[in-house]
Amino acid sequence: MSLADFVEKKVQVITNDGRVVLGFLRGFDHTTNLILSESIERIITLDQDAETIPLGVYLLRGENVAIVGLVNESLDADIDWEKIRGEPIPDIVH
Repeated sequence: MSLADFVEKKVQVITNDGRVVLGFLRGFDHTTNLILSESIERIITLDQDAETIPLGVYLLRGENVAIVGLVNESLDADIDWEKIRGEPIPDIVH
């Protein structure tokens, strides 16, 4: 699969600094710059409930993208993200 297969579908992006961003992939280029719409950032920590921050249309620079994957929307909708706690994903660059 390539990113072209993900266009117009909901994706989850994990960045090199451990952020988790979800949204609909609207476009990309050869350096993996990504354009997402209807995007949110999920912040999960051990000491408080998960936080969801609306981002809207969002551009992720390719140099910051670690992983891109398709979201199973029905499974994602079944999870009560407000109650999820866990260790943040570590910064993989430093």
